[in-house]
Amino acid sequence: MVAPWAGYFANVAVHSTTSPDESAVAAAAADAKAAWYNQRRLYRQLRRRKSAEFWSRKIDADQADPRSLWRSVDNLLGRGRMPASDLIDVEAFNQFFAEKVSKVRSSTSGATPSTFSRCRPGVSFMTFSSVNVDDVIDAVRQLPDRRPPSHVGVIRSC
Repeated sequence: MVAPWAGYFANVAVHSTTSPDESAVAAAAADAKAAWYNQRRLYRQLRRRKSAEFWSRKIDADQADPRSLWRSVDNLLGRGRMPASDLIDVEAFNQFFAEKVSKVRSSTSGATPSTFSRCRPGVSFMTFSSVNVDDVIDAVRQLPDRRPPSHVGVIRSC
């Protein structure tokens, strides 16, 4: 701290040299965030690659034994897992969703009715085309930001 007798400008000069500049902090945070996303992406790629290699080796090794092969395929597809818990019965499960639907209906009962408009003449939606993950990611990246950057960044950096 600058001595009280140094004056306002001396205090400002010392403060500007000892405290980080906001833009520098923001840039460092952005760099750290980008590095984290990049590391997460690399980890996911590694995990996918290792999983594919493992299951390929496992399937190849089980080719001679049909029972073992089907067991591996079932594991790969997520079949054969533990059955649902007996702690919740069908009635409790049904009651949960009945109450949920009731709450939604009561909270939206005062809303104005939905409005729909017809398509313009000549406009049709007759053809569908397939999309892949990259198409969806590109579409999401082109959307305008409507959430705080912390939420949008997760989607946009995938």
